[in-house]
Amino acid sequence: MLGSTPCQPSNTTPTAISCQGWFQGNLNSGQATDLNDSATAVNALLGTSYTGATLPLIESIEDISSGNVINFAHNLIGPTLFSAHVGAANGNNGIGYEGTAFFLINAGTGLDTITLNVGGLSNARLFATSVPALPELATWSMMLVGFGAIGGFMRRSKKMTRMRLSYS
Repeated sequence: MLGSTPCQPSNTTPTAISCQGWFQGNLNSGQATDLNDSATAVNALLGTSYTGATLPLIESIEDISSGNVINFAHNLIGPTLFSAHVGAANGNNGIGYEGTAFFLINAGTGLDTITLNVGGLSNARLFATSVPALPELATWSMMLVGFGAIGGFMRRSKKMTRMRLSYS
């Protein structure tokens, strides 16, 4: 599975915190065996226990044939894990074969693009990135109950005011 050229943190800009690969073949294909191999690489980087069936996938870019810049639609924040596949990696600055690597980077407070410093970029997948915290379901429920209670009190207050005016 592992090719003859190991990935290097400097294979990306910004420089990765760590990486796994270059694994021979296209592990971004979505095939069951590739998903299992991808889960193994993700688990090694994150210390998790995903399987091919439970591997989180935020975004997939199927065709990156123009240059070596990966532009995910999602805003990348903080620790970010992605994979990159190089299909034409034999040429200038290539790894010598078709392969896939997994990179853990720190995207800081927000990043638009990642540059792969290896030739032949073909496709990429985004597995994890920090996102601004959203309230949990229980929090949303409590907010709705609170808004309902406020509306009920306002309605009751308006009704009480009308009753007072009618007795005057």
